[in-house]
Amino acid sequence: MSFFISTRTHVTFLLLILVGWFFSFYLFFIFIVGSYLAVLYLFRIRKFSGVYDNDLIYSPVSGKVIAIEKNVSHSCFGEKLTKIQFALPWWRDWGLYFPCSAELLDLRHFDNLRHFRFYKAQRNEMGVGLAFKGKNSEKFGLQLVNCPLGGPSKINILPGDRGASHAMFGIFLFGGGVSLYLPENYVVSCQVNDTVLCGDFVVARVAMESK
Repeated sequence: MSFFISTRTHVTFLLLILVGWFFSFYLFFIFIVGSYLAVLYLFRIRKFSGVYDNDLIYSPVSGKVIAIEKNVSHSCFGEKLTKIQFALPWWRDWGLYFPCSAELLDLRHFDNLRHFRFYKAQRNEMGVGLAFKGKNSEKFGLQLVNCPLGGPSKINILPGDRGASHAMFGIFLFGGGVSLYLPENYVVSCQVNDTVLCGDFVVARVAMESK
């Protein structure tokens, strides 16, 4: 298993653990070991294996589906879209993953406003918007909205970069709100209140008449 933390962070924790053990600072030792294990859990990077269907859209995050809207318009992603809104709690996987094999077309910063992650009425064109083009040339988008009780999102890709399905492209520190915008030729296969796991849960699929 790999982690979204630097080697310096690993070394710092290990040195503090050794200091606590060597000088018999037992409470300090227990606290540092517990903190290190918590950091490893929260900053873990999931590994995926297998062959994935390009007609399927997998959940880009781990969290809960809190809203599904149809006939949505977005200045960055297009019109007649279906919006699936996710809430990412702070204790789940913080990774942001490609929902399918795609290329990043555009990356926009709309504003720095914060909304609570379970707030269903988040407007469009807020936070950070990422426009993608899938392997079959369909376009879709992701919108990342910071939470007052969370940290900022960290994006590690630029327009023109490509990623395979389930590839990690960033991290959302302590969770937040994520909305997935899909074109009308996709059929949603999830429901409100579903708990989704990134890379394992199929949230939408191409309609049969579109194939």
